[in-house]
Amino acid sequence: MSILNPHARDLAVVREPLRRWIERQDPALGRVEILSLTANTGGSGQSNDTFFATVAHDGGQLDLVVRCGPADVSRALFLDYDIPKQFRLMRALAEHSDVPVAPVRWFSEDPTLFGGPFYVMDFVAGDIPSDFPPCLTTPLIADATEEQQGRMWWSTVETIAKIGCTDWRRAGLQWLAPTGGRSPLEHDIDSYERLLWSGRVGSPAWPEAEEAAAWLRAHRPADEPVGLLWGDVRMPNLVFRDHWVAAVLDWEMAGLGNPEADLVTFLVYQYNVERQIDPVHSRPRPPGFGSDDETVATYEELVGRSVRHFDFYWVFATYRYLAIAQRYYMWAIDSGAMSRDEAEHRKVTGGERVRSMMQVVHKEGGRRR
Repeated sequence: MSILNPHARDLAVVREPLRRWIERQDPALGRVEILSLTANTGGSGQSNDTFFATVAHDGGQLDLVVRCGPADVSRALFLDYDIPKQFRLMRALAEHSDVPVAPVRWFSEDPTLFGGPFYVMDFVAGDIPSDFPPCLTTPLIADATEEQQGRMWWSTVETIAKIGCTDWRRAGLQWLAPTGGRSPLEHDIDSYERLLWSGRVGSPAWPEAEEAAAWLRAHRPADEPVGLLWGDVRMPNLVFRDHWVAAVLDWEMAGLGNPEADLVTFLVYQYNVERQIDPVHSRPRPPGFGSDDETVATYEELVGRSVRHFDFYWVFATYRYLAIAQRYYMWAIDSGAMSRDEAEHRKVTGGERVRSMMQVVHKEGGRRR
């Protein structure tokens, strides 16, 4: 958080205006008092700003979460923070699907409290795996039994399938479609290429990432199914209760596209956390987690169709991580949290991964048939 958003908000200044704002949203609450207001300092969910509020009112007490864009947008991880999109999407999913999401309460465009749009949702009790340190090293997974690990893995796969099978038209999510006649995939490739180049400021070129963008355009599948995509598919964006998925968080990368992209993104993330550049944090896949083949087979059974473009989406998900990492490394170098040599070492390793995958697809006919 200190790398991406070093200028933290003064919550003491926000506290009273937020209290009055909550009272206006629901007069039935009566007199409201904010018992605590704290910023998220955990190991995940930090690309947006997140605040936890415990609120007393005439009828009892509420545990709430406030989400807004970063205070310093010039150092944001993404180029765009569509807070209204997140709110509208979560509300639609709560009303029209069985995807577990946190109940959203209120939304505001008023910039006086948090500098821009924000929304408030209910706090969902449970456990969230950490991003920093990597999730496989944290007790929630590392100290779990094999059966508990299996619950986490397979309930995550089931949740990914639920998202992809959501009737997004019935849910009124047509507004997620890109404009200008482009397909969702074309839009995404263009968007992450823009993100990649935005991170090039003061940073050496990354030829493997540029090669990947060209490869993706040349090998883009045609006539794909279109479904809802979560986008940022990984366990640190899930709340677990008793090792079952209780809520899906972080919808900022959501959109439309081929639903199998979410499954492959999940497996690419898993691949990456198992092969940390820092050997201290690298871990083998836990025994309760499924293999890639088992996971794909289970997903296919859940959604009732075959995964046809595993290889393409493996390259795409890896490329997307490279684009995000490029921007992160720029801020890490600038803040002194990472040396330029370390950032370049990480870039070389990440570039080798995406280049090797492109070679496998080209020379061997695919990682998976």
